[in-house]
Parts: sequence; structure tokens; C-alpha cells
Amino acid sequence: MNRFFHIKVLKSVVRRRVFILAALFLLTQFFALPAHAATEEDQVKAVFLYNLVNFVNWPENALNQCDSFIITVVGNRRFADLVGEAVKDEFKANLKLQVQYMEDLDNAQYNTCCGMIFIDRKYQETWLKHKDSFVEKPILIVGESPNFIEQGGMVNLLKKGKRIQIEIGMQQSEYVGISYSAKLLRLARLVDRQ
Repeated sequence: MNRFFHIKVLKSVVRRRVFILAALFLLTQFFALPAHAATEEDQVKAVFLYNLVNFVNWPENALNQCDSFIITVVGNRRFADLVGEAVKDEFKANLKLQVQYMEDLDNAQYNTCCGMIFIDRKYQETWLKHKDSFVEKPILIVGESPNFIEQGGMVNLLKKGKRIQIEIGMQQSEYVGISYSAKLLRLARLVDRQ
């Protein structure tokens, strides 16, 4: 019986990894989005944020200080709800994934523990005002605005026509000890800060 249990667990793990890789592959192959469906774009980005957690490595000491892995969504409550559904009952390094919504970045640096902040495109100016607060923190900063990487962000989910392009800024990520899996790096466009 013990052998059958292990096979069942192994199949479950394999299925989950195949799902994650398939979703990541679709996104990174510039997943075509219907022009009329902003909601579908948000759903794709929400799933990507969940998958991103599995393809990014945070410094071990940052994860040791946390009770949960928090993904903060700034400026878009509807998107925060979608991300919450995507990460429901999921974990990163034995930390339960949780989503919190914030109207702006004024308090985000104090309320986020070792996770990720997603900044809605409408809050790019707010990001520019607060970005220096995040320079030395091992928090993955994800956005969706032109020039987001050049302005100090780490990952950008940039809409190009009807497709989403993933951009990664290595300079800021490496500075705070965040690294990316080789699979993600092969599929993304690497951008240097100016």
C-alpha cells in the first residue's frame, strides 16, 4: 500500500509541474489575447504571478523571516481578487501564499514580507515616487508599464498588441539576491537599466 501511495503522490507532483510549465510556456510564447477581453489579460497575468513564484528564488534568509509569502497588488482590487483565486491553497517553501490589496505604495514596504509586489500600470508615477524604499529589500517588484525595468522594476508583463511579453531586469534582482530559473530566463527578454 505504501508503494501505491508514493506513486499517487508522484503523479500529483508531476501533473502540477506540467500544468505550471504549460501555463508559463503559453505566456512566454506571447500568448495571444482577444483585443476586447481585458479580463482575460488579467486572468493570464494572475496565473503568471502564481507561476512566477515557482520560477524565482528569493534569498533564504528573507524567507526564514516570514510566516507567509505575501503577494501585494497595488491599485487594482479586481486583479488582486484574481491573483487570490490563482494562489488559493498554494505554498512557497512551506509558506502559504496570500494576497493583499493596497490602494497605493505608501504602506506597502511595511506590510509586505519577503514576497512580491505587483504595480498596476495606472500607478507607475506612484512607483517612481516610492521606488527608493525598495532598493535593498528582497521583494520581487512586478509591473506592466513601458520602461518599468529601466525605472527600477524587476519583472514586467508588457502588453505588445494582443500579446504579453515578459521582461526581466537582472541588475536590480541580483542586487537584492533574487534569481530566476534558467527556464524562465530562456523565455523572457532581459532588459538592462539605463
